[in-house]
Amino acid sequence: MGPTTTVGKRHAIPLVELSLGLGGGGAGGEGADPKSGVGGKGLGGAAGGGAKATPVAVVIIDGNNVSVQPLGH
Repeated sequence: MGPTTTVGKRHAIPLVELSLGLGGGGAGGEGADPKSGVGGKGLGGAAGGGAKATPVAVVIIDGNNVSVQPLGH
């Protein structure tokens, strides 16, 4: 839900779909490439995340009447 907007006695409350994604990983290695001599001991890791909020409907409260108005399709 988002913040309520009020005009007179009419209130509008947006409804949203929330998507979250999280990920992470790590690796370690040993030994150099015998031909180039490049490499050796190593260690690495990373993590990330993201979020998205998409409005899907609005709840309208008008006195004693309540309705839901879908957005988009």
